[in-house]
Amino acid sequence: MYKKQRIEALSDGIFAIAMTLLVLDLKVPTTFPHGQVWAAIKPEWEQWISFALTFGLAARFWTLQHDVFQAVETVGRSALISTFAFLGLISILPYTTSLLGAHFSDPSVLTLYFIHEFAIAAVLALKLELCSAHGHIHNDANLLPLRVRLYGMCASLVACLFGVWLLPLRWLFVAPVGMGVLERRISAHLRRNETKRQSLPE
Repeated sequence: MYKKQRIEALSDGIFAIAMTLLVLDLKVPTTFPHGQVWAAIKPEWEQWISFALTFGLAARFWTLQHDVFQAVETVGRSALISTFAFLGLISILPYTTSLLGAHFSDPSVLTLYFIHEFAIAAVLALKLELCSAHGHIHNDANLLPLRVRLYGMCASLVACLFGVWLLPLRWLFVAPVGMGVLERRISAHLRRNETKRQSLPE
């Protein structure tokens, strides 16, 4: 078995570095007419959207991984390997974000980007299932709400993949937003049911 605290510390460090590196593609305009800063920044809008999108997704992945670690009691070899695979994919985020910022309207680039994001979500879900299968989960942990969030994230990214080829670019994020709303409603329903169950007399 491996110490969970050390793995969490490593994960936090990699997330911090990867999320900080995202800002490097946001170039500061050095020459522009006085009072025309917005006009100077405007051509970089694709890089700003790519940064905001990836930073938001990375924050979501960090939160989900934290929830997985909360449910996990001990870390075995399979969970360790899946954690390193997850962190390896996280470390590539600056590359795919830079590629997206440079070719934002290219469907093949968007496809590659969302395949990468889906792989991150899928590996994290796999880690949870491996820990559950090997009995490394806390006895009192309720995995259903966490599974809803993890698989909801996977479904949202798959919806983005289909949306790249089926929807105009400006409507691309309708599908994942809809999936996100559905996932939140299901999670809220599960939390209410869990609260009611715990309030019932023994």
